[in-house]
Amino acid sequence: MQNLITLLVQFGLTEREAQVYLELLSLGSTYASVVANRLDISRNLVRYMCQQLVKKGMCTETRKGNAFLYTAQSPEKLSYQLSQEEKKLKQRRENLESQMNDF
Repeated sequence: MQNLITLLVQFGLTEREAQVYLELLSLGSTYASVVANRLDISRNLVRYMCQQLVKKGMCTETRKGNAFLYTAQSPEKLSYQLSQEEKKLKQRRENLESQMNDF
């Protein structure tokens, strides 16, 4: 499990975000309170972590009554996002190199 957390940290998550993401992945759609109980951390902290994961595109948030359900994105989707970012970086590098050649 620690290896997965380390990989997710390298992907740009904090250690806590990685723990919450992996817990969401194992549970499917669930409430922050369930994750908080399983990880033994405060519900408010889990909600904050989930909101950060939503901003990073790693989970989704669905309103259900007065609460929110959080669902982790599949690792395959994360792999796709990473490959898209790699393409963008490659294109930016090529553009930079072509601009530098003009000097």
